[in-house]
Formats: sequence, C-alpha cells, structure tokens
Amino acid sequence: MDEAVESYTTACRFLSLNSAHLVEDKVYTTWTQEIPSTGKKVFISKVFSDEGEICSGETIEPGMLSYNKDRTLKAHLYTRDEASFLDIWDSDGLQKQYNLSEQKLHGLAYVNNLFSSLKWSPDSKHIVYVAEMEEKKFSSYFEKFSKEPSGDKYKLRDSWGEQLASCQQSVVCILDVESGVIQTIESSEPMFWATPSWYTNEALILLGYVQMPFKHGAIYCSNRANILYRYDLSSKNLKALTPEGKAISEYSVHETNQTIAMIQCEVGGPHRDYFDIAILSPNLDIEIVSTSTFCGGLGTTVLGNWVDDSSFLLNELHGAYSSVVLFDVTSKSKTVLLRELFDDKSLSFKFIDQIQSQFIFSYSSLNGVNCRFQCGLGYYDIKAPKNFKTYMKENRNENNFDFEVKGFSREGRQYNGIYVKGKDEKERKTLIVFPHGGPHSAFTTAFSRQVYAFADLGFSLLLVNYTGSLGLGKGSIHNLLGHVGDVDVKDVHHAAEDVFSRGDFSKVVVMGGSHGGFLTAHLIGQFPDFYKAAALRNPVIDIATMLGATDIPDWSFCETGLNYKATEPPIPSKETLALMVTKSPISYVENVKCPVLILLGKKDLRVPPSQGLRYYQYLKSLGVDVSAKMYPNDCHPLSTVECAADCFVEMSKLFS
Repeated sequence: MDEAVESYTTACRFLSLNSAHLVEDKVYTTWTQEIPSTGKKVFISKVFSDEGEICSGETIEPGMLSYNKDRTLKAHLYTRDEASFLDIWDSDGLQKQYNLSEQKLHGLAYVNNLFSSLKWSPDSKHIVYVAEMEEKKFSSYFEKFSKEPSGDKYKLRDSWGEQLASCQQSVVCILDVESGVIQTIESSEPMFWATPSWYTNEALILLGYVQMPFKHGAIYCSNRANILYRYDLSSKNLKALTPEGKAISEYSVHETNQTIAMIQCEVGGPHRDYFDIAILSPNLDIEIVSTSTFCGGLGTTVLGNWVDDSSFLLNELHGAYSSVVLFDVTSKSKTVLLRELFDDKSLSFKFIDQIQSQFIFSYSSLNGVNCRFQCGLGYYDIKAPKNFKTYMKENRNENNFDFEVKGFSREGRQYNGIYVKGKDEKERKTLIVFPHGGPHSAFTTAFSRQVYAFADLGFSLLLVNYTGSLGLGKGSIHNLLGHVGDVDVKDVHHAAEDVFSRGDFSKVVVMGGSHGGFLTAHLIGQFPDFYKAAALRNPVIDIATMLGATDIPDWSFCETGLNYKATEPPIPSKETLALMVTKSPISYVENVKCPVLILLGKKDLRVPPSQGLRYYQYLKSLGVDVSAKMYPNDCHPLSTVECAADCFVEMSKLFS
C-alpha cells in the first residue's frame, strides 16, 4: 500500500494545464495540482517567454478567463459563496470587480461547463456570458402570510443530467464593462440558450438547445438537437440560421466577413460520432465541406478560430493520437501541423489559444515530457513556421517507461491498443487490461495520471481502442451498434490474449469504468479462467434496468441497435427489455470466479450506483470475493482528489 501511495503522489506532482493565453511575446498560463494528502487542488499561474518560465504564483480563484481582441484586457469569471463575480484586469492589475449576483437578474453564472461562454465584444465595451435563470420562490399551501405564491414549491425542475444538474433554464447576459450594468436577453422561443459569441458589436450568435418533451443528459453527448440563432440587440430580433435535425457541437465566427464554421452531426444515434464540417455564409447558405470524415479531439475544444478567409484550426483524433490540423475550405483538405517538428512521434497535440495564424499548443506523452508538467507548451505561426518554439525543456522523469501503439485485427476489423510496459526495476509480471468507457471514446498517447502511476508501480497496461472507438473511422462506430457485449468484448479479449502470449506475464487483471466497466464485467463472466482480478468503476451491468434510471435513456436503445427519437421516446416492449438483458454482463454473473472490486459515485446520474450495487449483491450471494466502495460526493468520473487517490490505492491492492 505504501508503494501505491508513493507512486500516485509522484504522479500528482505533474501540473495539469487549465489555460494558456498569448499576450505579446509572453504566454500566461494557469495550472492545477492535486494534493492527495489533503484532498485539495492548488491553482497556480505561470508566465513563459523565450527564456522559459519567468514568473509563478498561486491563483486563488479558479474560473474562466477571456482576453479582448487586442489582448490588453482580461476578464475572469468565477463563483464563490453562492455568488458570481467578474473581474477586469489590465497590465497594471485589477481594474474593476463586479458582483454579478447583486443585481438579482440571474442565478449563478455557468463556469467551464458545456453551455458556458465568456466573450468580449469587438469594441471591448461589453462581455457576454451565460447564467442560470433566477429561480422563483414559492411557499407551501399552509404558509398563510407569505408574500410568495404557493403551489409550486416542490415542482420538479428538469435538468441536463450528469454534472449539469444545476443547469435547468439558462439566460444570456451582457455586462457593460464601464458601468457594470447587466442586460439579460429574453425570448419567447422555448430553447435552452448556450455558448453565445459576438457576430458584430450589435448582434450575437448563440445555440438554442431543444429541451422538449424533456431534457436528456448532455455531457459527453454531441448528438443533442440544437439550432444556431442570431440575435440583434437593438431590434431584439431572433433569427434561426440553421435547420432542425442537426446537433452543432461548436462554431467559429470569422472576425471580418461573418462567415461561420460549424462542427455538426445528425441528431440521435451514438452519443459521439464523426462530424460534418459546415460553412454558413452571411447570406445563410450552408455548404457541407467535409462529410462524416472528421473526428474531434476528446475533452477539449475541437474548432479553432479562422486563420484567414479560407482556413481554420481543428483538434483531431486519429488512431491513438490527437493532432492539430489546418482545414482549408476551398480545397476541402486537411494538413497535419507540428508532428514533423518533433523527434518523438508518439506525442499527442492540441491547440490551446489562437490569434489568427499564431497559436499556442500543448504536447504530451503517456510517460511524460517534463518532470514538472503533464504537458509541454509551444508556439507556432502558420504564416511564419520558422518561428516555431517550445517554452520548456524536455527533461523527462528519470524513471520513465516505454509504450507503443499496437494494431490488432479481428474478423476483418482493424483496431488498436496502447501497450505500456511497467518499470523494469519494479516489474510485477502483471498485465492490466484497460478498455475505455463510452463506448464511443478513445485512449490516446496523451499523459494520464492513472496510467503513469500504475506503470511507476511496475504494472504493465494494455489500453484497448476496440471497435466503436473514436479515431477508427465512422464505420467502426456504427459496427458496434447492436453488438455491444459481443464485438467489443471479443476485441478486448483478443488484444489481451495477443499481448499476454508475447510477454512474460504471470497473470492478467482487468479494470474499466462506465462502458469500460460493462466490458470488464463481461470479460470476467465470459472468460472467467483468464482474468484473475477485476475493478469496475460505475459500471453498466444491466442495460434494461438502467433505462429507467439514467439521464441518457437513448443510450440503452442506440447501443442495443434500436431506434430512439427524443421527441417521441419509445416505451420499451418485453422483447426490447429481453434483448437489452441478453447484451448485458448480468447474463454472465454466475460464471464469475475472480476477486472483484466495485467503485461507485453516489451522485452519478449517468450510470446510477444501483447498477454496481445490484452486481455486488449478486456476486455476494454467489460466494464470489467481492467488495464495494461508495463515494458520497462523487459523480460519474470519480474524479474528486480524495476519491481518485483512494480508487487508485484500492485497485493497486487488488491487483497486487
């Protein structure tokens, strides 16, 4: 146990990048460090120049940052003590601080979530952001002298589910930077407004999410129906710019000619799919310039700003690598940037900040590129590529380990995995098989604290991107629909057998979360003699019973291979429920032999803890060596500092 604590503490010493902004010849950054011993996060600011790191300090308030067009002013939006604040900074320091909650025009501002925004107007006189609509207060029927209306005190308020439960009805807000006066935008359209941006000084572009008949979980789901609108501030006219039936993930407005680039897909179907790239001209013509060939990067901004009149930046995922690409609208072609500039071809890249052709990017690797940071930082100018530079020395940790991306083939389908070799001096001869969640997600070669810590302990790992993963092509995603519990399970097991047969391992164990937990439960049920221990994090165990408790009921239908229409949700038949059960690991529970650890978040709205609890009860009754832990303050990712650290130690104990 002491070794596990030491390895995880070591992995937590790497700072995680939150933001980076290019201001003149310097890069202003914010970072996070997790402290397992206290269960807290420390937020740190650092400034880099050509000479490297030149300034460092502690950032007290995490939040959203935004610079105006000429980078002379910075806005900082954050919440504290159930109130929202917006600070305005210039080169001399803090100039203005506004308590946004004082005017009582809205609830808490949205900070760093799917719907949030913080944008300066082109003339730097206004800032637009999104907040929760002010909640009306009601009294009970028996409070006779209350001035508040009675009757709706306990009315159910619909939300966007997992990690967005506080997002029930949004309001778009505009702050006058000089006076501090807030203007809210009102509309009769029954939409949930999100991610506003400036079209001109007098008009906004914003997304309206369809929320009828009820909201579905939105985080990790790029297929939720929405429409792009333009709102004119003077006339208060709201105009729809895109048709119904589309799901727009991101958009980018050209600064001068108002052309809009959009990343979109069809409504419904898998929660993450390959996107179309569409261009919306000022006269409202829409041209699809790339059809279902683009795969956005994970957990990051996909679409950058326009570089010139015909091209813009994208973060893209291909195979097990994330890359920065330049997309040219005229030729409808993509050019991969940066990779050829580095000797290490295993790196993953993403752009962080952009000013026309200049951008700041991060690069990272599973075994670390720097002994202090999870990623390195660099500068690149598309118009002047010779000006490329990095801001950190690539002084890797002395005890780094090796990894390689391996290709696999089964029944004519190609997929991949990342094999990570544990440190030689601590070699445990144990292979951890690790399928990702989703299922339409992917592992990349980017730094992972959990992987680093396991490898530091001497464990080898196999991260499997099975059929259905992003980065393998649109066909791969749709090949999994209707075949979960079969194709994905056999892909993972085939890869595990291949690596096991080529290595010097004494045992194979398996771990996974969400759909990865679903696969883990399947693997120990379908191949009970192969896997010697299993750890499941918020696992899907029974698709049928999850249907009525999850924030994404469409997932149960789609992955089972059945149609689902959000505006007319189907009532499941006996045959539908039976089919869902046959594809679920609960069907194989009686075969399980190995020790099992189940890790659950009490606040999980995506895969309710009842799924794991039911599995625990079944295994317990069958006499299997099973244990479970419930984390009261955690939701689906199990990512609070204390929880993530505890989960790692518990899994390490099990696998040892």
